[in-house]
Amino acid sequence: KASTVVIAGGGPIAVEFAGDVREVNPSAKVTLVCSGDRALPYLNWEYRRKLDKMLKTLNIEVLTNERVTDEEHSITKKELTLSSGKTLEADCFIPAYTRGYGAGWTGLADSSGKIPVNKHLQ
Repeated sequence: KASTVVIAGGGPIAVEFAGDVREVNPSAKVTLVCSGDRALPYLNWEYRRKLDKMLKTLNIEVLTNERVTDEEHSITKKELTLSSGKTLEADCFIPAYTRGYGAGWTGLADSSGKIPVNKHLQ
């Protein structure tokens, strides 16, 4: 079993992976590396507090405003470099992020790659 697991991403897949790893390997050091200022940034404040508390209770470390510069997953021990220049040792690295929403081809996407909608989802 891996003793250190690093998961890159701050969305639902990354958060779920972190919880799954904790469940199957309770002794592992699990680190979630988020490029933004928190995991699941679109949640309202009440749910953000609940998420932060849950991650802390599960002993999942969250690094914010960081990116893993390595491109490929690894199931062998490696040193990962972060955008800040810091490094992390990982027995297992899981990239659980997207490079964008892929909606640009529609001509409807804004500069962030998302398609804006109104309160009626139109």
